[in-house]
Amino acid sequence: MQVIIQFFKEMSTARLAATAITTILLFVLFIIYFLKVNDTDYAVLYSDLELQDSAKVVQELENQKVPYQALYDGSVIKVPKSKVIGVRLSLAQAGLPNSGSLVGYEIFDKEDSIGTTNFAQNVKFVRALEGELSRTISAFDQVTKARVHLVIPRREIFSKERVEPRASIVLKLRGSSNLRKSEIDAISHLVITAVPSLEMKSISIVDTKGRALKIGSAEDSMDFASGKNDDIRIANENRLKKDIENLLESTLGAGKVKVRVALEMNFDRIITNSELYDPEGAVVRSVQAIDAKEKTPVGEQSGGDASVANNIPGEGGGSAEGAEGNFAIIEKSDQTTNYEISKTIKNHITESGVITKMSIGILVDGNYKTDPETEESIYETRSKEDLDKIANLVKVAIGFNEDRDDKIEVINMQFSNDLDGFDEDDSEWLKQELPDLIQTLILAIVVLLVLITVIRPIAMKAFEIRQAEEGNDVIGPDGQPVPAGSAAAGGVEGAPGEELSAEGVAGKEEKQVPPLERINNMVDTDPESLVLALRKWLNEG
Repeated sequence: MQVIIQFFKEMSTARLAATAITTILLFVLFIIYFLKVNDTDYAVLYSDLELQDSAKVVQELENQKVPYQALYDGSVIKVPKSKVIGVRLSLAQAGLPNSGSLVGYEIFDKEDSIGTTNFAQNVKFVRALEGELSRTISAFDQVTKARVHLVIPRREIFSKERVEPRASIVLKLRGSSNLRKSEIDAISHLVITAVPSLEMKSISIVDTKGRALKIGSAEDSMDFASGKNDDIRIANENRLKKDIENLLESTLGAGKVKVRVALEMNFDRIITNSELYDPEGAVVRSVQAIDAKEKTPVGEQSGGDASVANNIPGEGGGSAEGAEGNFAIIEKSDQTTNYEISKTIKNHITESGVITKMSIGILVDGNYKTDPETEESIYETRSKEDLDKIANLVKVAIGFNEDRDDKIEVINMQFSNDLDGFDEDDSEWLKQELPDLIQTLILAIVVLLVLITVIRPIAMKAFEIRQAEEGNDVIGPDGQPVPAGSAAAGGVEGAPGEELSAEGVAGKEEKQVPPLERINNMVDTDPESLVLALRKWLNEG
């Protein structure tokens, strides 16, 4: 204890203030650290809760005597981190949270349907369908809450008019995130497949910020087809890009090539019907032959006047009898041949998704060689011959067609060697662990300062005193061990009890040893004391 008191007495005012500040700071940090260790760490139990659900959850937590924190007007509830899983299981067993007023098909399990009217059953069915769709859509990563409103008209008996169902969807998105077109189309098709007779044009989707994500119209089918065509085009571009990069990286090296592909595709589905006739390829289809004989009487009158009297029966009977014996036989032969002309019918269907033009840009890195003198990497550009070889190789690999006006460009440029930095996972980990790391680092620095400025000097002082006591030395005014009886220790050299006169003292002073010789003697006789003195000088300097 005396050593510590003596140490603080010998310290300067500035050093004493620094030591006091360091000690106080260390004490405060230790208090904060132990408070944090003993403090309960809370984790989020539920977020984005409705007020009804929040009230029910809080009531259940109070019944279970679980400590909790309600934040952001009750929409976020936290419980001790060690109890999150158990509390969630117990609340789920109690049916909490139940998404506010949303109900699904369990609505039919709550009461008996006997005595319920058909209208009430239909209303319950629509309500249950809306609840189930809302729950399903809320499961999307970017969606925190969803509400679905369905209009399903009742078709009257013997009614010729048909009213189509409609759907309206309201989404609450997570933070400032936005839904991609593919996700909006997925939600639309999810609702279409769940509601009978619902069409794409009858669906409207908005978010809670008032933005129209999808407006139902007759053009939705065309828009969906257009979006699907874009997906096909992008998929083909990515496929070609990956194939080219894999091909070139096997020769140029990994990360030495960058490829971009742009395609123009025709998504028109063309059906061509054609009939081809070959006149020279005629064939006999059918032959019809008719042979006929006809017996016709021939009259003998010649040169008689043509009159009514001559044609009246009974008049000129002699002539009639002579005519009965004269007949003419007429033979007829008729043949009809039907020919069939050769005909070819073709139905040609050209499917959509045909590549009409291809544009490819390839960026390759150069060669690097090490300078034998400086051992530094030297960049060298690739020759035009190498670039032409790369272009020709890619043309053969992807089916390059000049008739389609395809284009390919290979450019050699030096790649940047700058690092991209941390990955996303590393940055997330750093954000979570950075506060604890900073606190630990500050605590370590303060402890180190206390050790250097307080503990170490006290220990050194105690060690010097112990060394002096073991060697029967005393501590001089400068803190250095001095042999007992020396002038520095408050005495004079000589035998104990010996009285010295002024002449004797003068003689002693004349016999004083030079400083350099004294240091050499200390090195030989008491090296440990010399080391302690040097250490103290260095610390004070």
